[in-house]
Amino acid sequence: MTTRTRAKKPTTKKTPARTTPAPAPIPARPHPTATARPFMTDAQTTAYVAALRAGVTRLTITGWEQQADGTLLQVLPTGAALTYAPGADTPLTALTPCAAGLRHPHPVTTVADLRRAQADADACTGHQPPQPEPGPTVRPLADAFPHITAADTQPLEVTTLRADHAQEHPNG
Repeated sequence: MTTRTRAKKPTTKKTPARTTPAPAPIPARPHPTATARPFMTDAQTTAYVAALRAGVTRLTITGWEQQADGTLLQVLPTGAALTYAPGADTPLTALTPCAAGLRHPHPVTTVADLRRAQADADACTGHQPPQPEPGPTVRPLADAFPHITAADTQPLEVTTLRADHAQEHPNG
């Protein structure tokens, strides 16, 4: 009996897989603490939605600033301010500055109300701009000090000044 041996298959050498360095782990965000200010508050969202319902669309949610009296305030690009008072009959109020620098309050329920408030402030002539307080003038300040007359002074000659200077500063 003859035994046949099987021929071995040629083996191919496997190339090792390329190893690339693993990417660095993404750092985790720090946990917000109790003292950290939230990105946006519920009051800001409520004020923003009230402004959208009134048709005022060029505002940002985070632009509303909480005031000490509980209202929220956002300054508009025109220089006017829009306030939101939660629970009021008309929660939005425009504070539009007039030429005198005073801010006139106008309730706002639509964009037309906001435009009317700005027009009323532009047409305001009911009061004069505040006048600055008169400051101290030069004369009362000068009168507070005693004056020196020409009789109280002595004449100075340039030659004596140059000689004194030469003695104090011999090198120049």
